[in-house]
Amino acid sequence: RYVSRSGHIGQSYYVAQWYPKPAVYDREGWHPMPYLEDGEFYSEFATYEVQLTLPYNYVVGATGALQTADERPFLIGRSIATEQHFV
Repeated sequence: RYVSRSGHIGQSYYVAQWYPKPAVYDREGWHPMPYLEDGEFYSEFATYEVQLTLPYNYVVGATGALQTADERPFLIGRSIATEQHFV
C-alpha cells in the first residue's frame, strides 16, 4: 500500500525520507515540526552513505554516483525514456 512517500504499488517500492529527521534549532529556537504531506520537512541537510543489497532482478532508482561500473550495461538495458514536466 502506498502512503505519502513510502509503501508499494505492485512490484514498485517507494522508500523516501526514511531516515530520522531531528528538530532544527536556529535563532528562533527549536522547530519540532511534524511531517505534513503538503510540503517538505523543515530540516537540516546532510550527506548519507547508504549501501543496499538486493536480489539480482531489482533495480534501484536513486540519485548519486554509480559505484560499480560493471553494472552499467545492466542498468542501461533497463532505462526508460521519460519526458520532463515542469510546474
